Amino acid sequence: MQELGQTDENHCTCASTTATTLSGLAVNLYGVNKCGITARTDVCNSPDGQYKVITNQVNDSDLSLSIYTADESKHWAYYQGPLNRTIGIQWTPNSQNVIFGVGNIVNIIQVGVDGYRQVVAYVGDTWPAQLSPDGSIIYFLQPVGSEGAMDIFVVNLDGSGQRNLTNAPIAHKLCPRWRR
Repeated sequence: MQELGQTDENHCTCASTTATTLSGLAVNLYGVNKCGITARTDVCNSPDGQYKVITNQVNDSDLSLSIYTADESKHWAYYQGPLNRTIGIQWTPNSQNVIFGVGNIVNIIQVGVDGYRQVVAYVGDTWPAQLSPDGSIIYFLQPVGSEGAMDIFVVNLDGSGQRNLTNAPIAHKLCPRWRR
């Protein structure tokens, strides 16, 4: 992580692919890359087009999450229950892993391997946890310090190496993004 300059709410990264510091430095950002989850059947295709995640509303609070090959010749059922709509469904660029949220927990699925596993025990629910552009790291906001304050953390895709990047428990962080 590298500090590029100070900013304020008027210069936040929430709605733009460019951030501007108070000194006027413009920084290009990656967009938030996720598939949404609605109250119907949704399809989220893998980057290479070989697989798709299908979420389907089961009842008022629960959805099912399954992975299919693109031609639907193979199917793996992974989860049924409530899903975190803020995190959504996110594929790694190599199309081999999917992250999704249950409550404030981030989980990962490896395509073709039974089950899923927890990667992050708790994330804030104001901004989605996001995969790095190469798919090796997840960043997320986590509550710290004073009420409403969040710090930006990262963790390796396998759940190891969690660390706090911002370490400022009195400051409110908004919409962290990966720099292009």
